[in-house]
Amino acid sequence: MKFSMDRESGMVEFSGLEPGSEIKVIWPKIDEKGVHHSIQPVDKKGRAIIPFGNRREMFLRQICTIQITHDDFEPIEIQAEIRMTKLIRVHKTEQVKKG
Repeated sequence: MKFSMDRESGMVEFSGLEPGSEIKVIWPKIDEKGVHHSIQPVDKKGRAIIPFGNRREMFLRQICTIQITHDDFEPIEIQAEIRMTKLIRVHKTEQVKKG
């Protein structure tokens, strides 16, 4: 799996995934209600796009860790650095393909 980011839009695109599958994004806890989950579909070209830059909790935190799970890979952690609601950089831990 590879990823690329667009700083202006705050979007991160993941590629190399199984077409038709989905990735589950576990966002950080932002209140007493707990962890927020979102599901992003993988398109026919094996890509999934996650909008980091327009989330309310990202405005409140400058560095945020998000866990991403997918059936084909071990969980991946993404660190997103946000400044004034702009996505500055992302960093991921190494992932191991399941199987």
